Amino acid sequence: MNRLTEYFGSPGNPPPPETYWLVSTADTVIYVSPETAEALGREIARVLIPRWVRFTDMFGSERKIRARAIVALEESTADQRELERALYKALREEGREDGDHLFC
Repeated sequence: MNRLTEYFGSPGNPPPPETYWLVSTADTVIYVSPETAEALGREIARVLIPRWVRFTDMFGSERKIRARAIVALEESTADQRELERALYKALREEGREDGDHLFC
C-alpha cells in the first residue's frame, strides 16, 4: 500500500472511457478524447499545416507538439481492445503449443 494515501486519501481509479483516441508520434503515444482527435485531424489536414498544435490530453495535461510530428490518429473502442486482447491471448497459447517463445 502506498503510504501517501494515509495523508492524501486515495484518488480512486475512474473507469476508462469507452472510446478514446491515440495520437502517435515517433517516440510517444498520447491519449485524447474523440473531440480532441477530431480537432487535431482538422488541423493536420489543412493545406497550410500549423507548425504547432496545442491540446489537452485525457488526463488534463496541456500539450503542445509540432503538427508534423503526428504520425497517426487511431481510434480505440472497448470492442477493439477486447478483440485485441483475445488475439494476443490466442497467439500466446499457440506460441506455447509450438514452443515459440515470441508470444509466451
